Amino acid sequence: MNATKPKASVPAKSKGGRPLRFTPQIETRFVELVAKGVPLTHACSALRLSYQTFSDHREKHPQFKLRLEQGIALAIEKRLALIEKAADSGDVRSAQWLLEHLHPDVFSKHRILVEHVGQVSHDFVVSTTVLNEIAEARRRHHENGAKQIDAAAVPLQLNENCGR
Repeated sequence: MNATKPKASVPAKSKGGRPLRFTPQIETRFVELVAKGVPLTHACSALRLSYQTFSDHREKHPQFKLRLEQGIALAIEKRLALIEKAADSGDVRSAQWLLEHLHPDVFSKHRILVEHVGQVSHDFVVSTTVLNEIAEARRRHHENGAKQIDAAAVPLQLNENCGR
C-alpha cells in the first residue's frame, strides 16, 4: 500500500535572508491607499517600501496586481460619479472638468489648434556674391586636395537644390 499522505499546511522553510516586506496586511493597506487616490510612490513611502520592492512584488504576484488595478478602477469610478452628480445638478465647473479630462483632444484648455489659411510660399534668393564665394571656396577646397576647408571662407552652406 503506497498511499500518499496529504501535505500538512506547514509554512515553507525559510531560505534565510531578510523577511519579506510585503505581507498580506501590507498588500491590503497598499490597495486601500491607492484606491483612495494616493499615488503609487506615496503609498510606497507611507508603507516604508521602496518603489522597486513594490514594482517587483507587483510583477511576481499577478493577484496583487489585479487587486491593485481593480482598486484604482473603483476609485476612479467613484470620483467620476461624484463629478457627474455635481455636473448634473448644475455645477458648471465639474461639467467642464469632466469634458476636459475625458475628451482633451476637443475640450482641453491646453490643446493647440493649428490652422493654415492661404498659400504657403518658400521663396528665397541667394545673391550672386554669395554664390561666387561658395564657388571660390569649392575651388580652393579641390586645389588643396579636398583635405581642408577654410570655414571662414564658407559663410553659408547650401545644397544643390537651393536657389533654383
